[in-house]
Amino acid sequence: MKFSSGPSNPAGPSQPFGSGYKVSMSLTPPPTRPARDAAADQRTLQTILQAAQGGDMDRAIAMAEAALGDGFEHPVLLNFSALRLENEGRLPEALIRLHRAREIAPRDVGTLNALGLCLLRLERPQEAVEAFDGTLLFVSHDR
Repeated sequence: MKFSSGPSNPAGPSQPFGSGYKVSMSLTPPPTRPARDAAADQRTLQTILQAAQGGDMDRAIAMAEAALGDGFEHPVLLNFSALRLENEGRLPEALIRLHRAREIAPRDVGTLNALGLCLLRLERPQEAVEAFDGTLLFVSHDR
């Protein structure tokens, strides 16, 4: 849909019909994204995980955010980005990233744990308990 300003009611703005906007619909499909190179994405993810395991979290977070900016969406990348946002005190934004990570991988224990911790920091204990319960449920079922 496209919106354009201008009166939509020739009778004027005092009439209930007029909203001040015209609506037109376009049947053109949105542009599609090119297919991702799965092998390159896997190498990127591996490099990021190696940086994190080596203790270079700043580098891991920077690479994760660069990959996200490139269109590579993965729960680990979203989790690293959320960690930076949490460290900056931007908890609502971190929560958005973690919810997206959970949408992608609802059984990912790391994501559920991070989600629970973020919710605790936001003083939303009931939701945090639900996230932690999910963690326990998936850990016990996967064994």
